[in-house]
Amino acid sequence: MVAVIIDYFMETKVKFNISYNDLLKINGKKKDFDKAYEPLLNVKDPWQDIDKVVDFVRRWDPRVPVGRNKDKIMNTLRSLKDKFSLLNGIELECFNCQPANLDLTEKIFKSLSEIKLMTSNRVIHLGLIGASKLMHAMNKCLFVM
Repeated sequence: MVAVIIDYFMETKVKFNISYNDLLKINGKKKDFDKAYEPLLNVKDPWQDIDKVVDFVRRWDPRVPVGRNKDKIMNTLRSLKDKFSLLNGIELECFNCQPANLDLTEKIFKSLSEIKLMTSNRVIHLGLIGASKLMHAMNKCLFVM
């Protein structure tokens, strides 16, 4: 859906001109953000603070059983580092919706959403919300919330 919207704006030559700092000015100060977002506010390099990234998902959606699955989530993220690096420095406003970029984004999303997590009595998948939150944490400018 996001790709369709972006594609529409690219074709009609409408330019997005809003940044994270602009959003802060409009919506208030950082202290006003949801407490679940707090672990990400000071993360400069998500690869160095991967614990905080995974903790962000746990805080955002308490149903995600991070505790016993933390290593699995972190290992999957690390295995996707090369794919994420191809998207470094790209902001949503400048994303080129060519098939290769869309395919790359889909592969990252699919790999994350299909992580199997053990609960006390069953296996569940990280799912759509967990995957999208991880993607946002790894590249806040491209995968916006």
